[in-house]
Amino acid sequence: MLNPQHDEIIKNNSTSQRDYDDNIKCFLTFGHLFNYNALACMSQTYCIHGKPALNADAMVGIVRGFVDPTTGKKICAMMKAEALTPEYDDQGNVNPHTVGIRYTAMRTDELDFAKEYGIDAPVHEWTFTMYDCRMRGNDNNKTWKQMPLVMCGKRAATALCRVVFPDVVGTANSPDELAEQILDDADEVERIAYASNGERIPYDLKKKSKVSQPPAPQPAPQPAHKVVHVSPQDPKFHLRDFTNISTVLQELTDEGIDVDDSLQALSNYSDGTSPTEMDEFHFRRFFYPIMFSPLRVILKNGRLAGFTREGLKDVDSDSLAAMFDAFYGTCYSKNRDDDLLGYCVNVIKWTCSPWFSELAHFTQKLLSKDLISEETQEDILDTITKDENLFNQAMYDDIMQTLPLFE
Repeated sequence: MLNPQHDEIIKNNSTSQRDYDDNIKCFLTFGHLFNYNALACMSQTYCIHGKPALNADAMVGIVRGFVDPTTGKKICAMMKAEALTPEYDDQGNVNPHTVGIRYTAMRTDELDFAKEYGIDAPVHEWTFTMYDCRMRGNDNNKTWKQMPLVMCGKRAATALCRVVFPDVVGTANSPDELAEQILDDADEVERIAYASNGERIPYDLKKKSKVSQPPAPQPAPQPAHKVVHVSPQDPKFHLRDFTNISTVLQELTDEGIDVDDSLQALSNYSDGTSPTEMDEFHFRRFFYPIMFSPLRVILKNGRLAGFTREGLKDVDSDSLAAMFDAFYGTCYSKNRDDDLLGYCVNVIKWTCSPWFSELAHFTQKLLSKDLISEETQEDILDTITKDENLFNQAMYDDIMQTLPLFE
């Protein structure tokens, strides 16, 4: 049931003609499961090579809430998941048969039938373990290594839904299942698995997906940004106004940065000098790594032992890395996701450079406005974070000349 209103919503939230065509296919296939809410359907479905797929979590939720139109009763009487208890051998090796998730379900109509005829109601189970994963050749995939129980749970859930509730979900696959069946690109399969599970895609897998995916619901249209280009002589893109504490606070306010957090972090690292007594020299030293950086959220609570691995050992590196990503973009670092602490140490080192701090934060804002691509930002950050470029103002100027500016 596709009416003009649905068509308009899908069209306005599609990024291309292909994306629109794929979203239409998903809506025609699964729209009834979402009460024909186009945006809800788009957010929970993928189309891979023209074949619609339904997110595993959405599949479970739909089954649990589905009401039989003829009886007015829910079809699912019970559905639950439980993790298996891992077992180990004498050498400490885990038995893969014991690492997994078991889903259990019962149907209302089968319960009614059992009650009427005085028989035991069937209880349906489906278990998926890491042994099943290994048998399918997935045990070396990053998604299965990093979140084995999540992936086992998805597979157990979708299999159970298809077997026990085919009248609700038919033969629907989850995106990661369908990707494994029809895609040859192993990295693309993993990107889809991370994205469909609501997980951050690891840096080494990030690149433009070839598979059409529904975008998040877009905000109301805003006035178009005026795009201009700037010359390297434009003082707005060089060091900020560090004349005194008042000008520094204005710079922070203009960027939407919490002034109280910044001042408290500064106080903890100012060695007793009052902010009102500081001059331009002090602010050039403290502004970027202490007040401007997201690290200020941690520094406001007191001094760290240092900005090394040892000094950051008690800091939640995953949260700090996420804050750095949001503010600066995902900066290049070898083995980033395998060594988040090392990545955080590198970013803190880079923030001592005003040119990195300004360029990274500015390109992140451009990216959020779709004025540059993610690949462009990654190339820029890769360039500016090289040791020979980190404090190179000329390199900064050259890069700035290539970038648009919104007013």
